[in-house]
Amino acid sequence: ALSRMVAQSGLPVTTGRVLSLAVAGSLLVFFGILATLVTKTAIQVNGTLAFGLCAASFVLGFAGMVFYLNLRKSRRKKQFAEGFPDALDIIVRSLRVGHPVAVSLGLAAQQVPDPIGSELGIVVDEVTYGLDLGQALANMSDRVGVDDFQYFVVAVTIQTETGGNLAEVLGSLATVIRSRFRMFKKVRALAAEGK
Repeated sequence: ALSRMVAQSGLPVTTGRVLSLAVAGSLLVFFGILATLVTKTAIQVNGTLAFGLCAASFVLGFAGMVFYLNLRKSRRKKQFAEGFPDALDIIVRSLRVGHPVAVSLGLAAQQVPDPIGSELGIVVDEVTYGLDLGQALANMSDRVGVDDFQYFVVAVTIQTETGGNLAEVLGSLATVIRSRFRMFKKVRALAAEGK
């Protein structure tokens, strides 16, 4: 779960590095509180108090790490969800011209900003090195964690297995996503007006 959270946050670090940073932050908090108690107050620090402070520091350190990762993940998911219809439009135009799906994904990866562009670039690299397109898109879905992208993965997977007009399906998906965002913004505006 932690590895997935780190991947979805978009941080270019490993899970082990995140854990070591959380431990280092916990130790910093522990020694900071301990130094403050010894120098600024008359409280005697015994073993029980030190153990309690150590446990509280580790809880704070790991809770802070999880909070930061969740914050990064939610920001990245929001950026991805807002930019995904534009990426779909690029893919649809490329498909209508006659490009294969992998080439269309590569064009979108070059033209769309991060986080979508870099994630699509990873998919193109995975397909180039021999991974199945459906599996590469499923990996991206795990890294991204956006529900709308799962619809895209299902549409592409069904099209590769059975055939059909993928450009039309993806165009409709982009229209539905945009309409839903428009409705959410309208609901927010009406709620703010009501308040």
